[in-house]
Amino acid sequence: MKDFNKIYNDFYSSVAMWVNTKVNNKEDAEELIQDIFVKVASNLDNYDENQSAMSTWIMSITRNTIIDYYRKNSSENVVISLDGDAEEDLGYEAISKDYNPLAALMNSEALERVKSAIKNLPDGYRHIASLFYISDFSYKEIVEQTGLPEGTVKTKLRRTRDLLSSLRLSI
Repeated sequence: MKDFNKIYNDFYSSVAMWVNTKVNNKEDAEELIQDIFVKVASNLDNYDENQSAMSTWIMSITRNTIIDYYRKNSSENVVISLDGDAEEDLGYEAISKDYNPLAALMNSEALERVKSAIKNLPDGYRHIASLFYISDFSYKEIVEQTGLPEGTVKTKLRRTRDLLSSLRLSI
């Protein structure tokens, strides 16, 4: 039996951090976080621990919910660059027309903390972590990009989460 309250407590901060770095409207972000945990609770009986780790499953739900949010709101979005540095340009991110500069700054600072933590990872983890956490690549996309087996990618990302959590950075 899976305890939803424990799952919620264990994963809330990771989900909230990721949503808040991707959605610059505080009310929308809070609503998405709530939607994510409703989906987790609704589908908890369908979760198969032999298929993936709980964290992987929850972050997949999170990623898909964020993608759905932007698809649904795409007609209201504008595109801006988050980082003007050509060497480390993160590309463009769609944001709501209710752009909030303070939220963008806070999200940018969180992203910088993540980038800084990733730079401190061992060589074998840095590239994969950057693809997953910064570029939002799926496992399949990382496999295609790196040529590594999917199991290796999943293992390296799990170990990356362990390393980052030892640094007190929850992803």
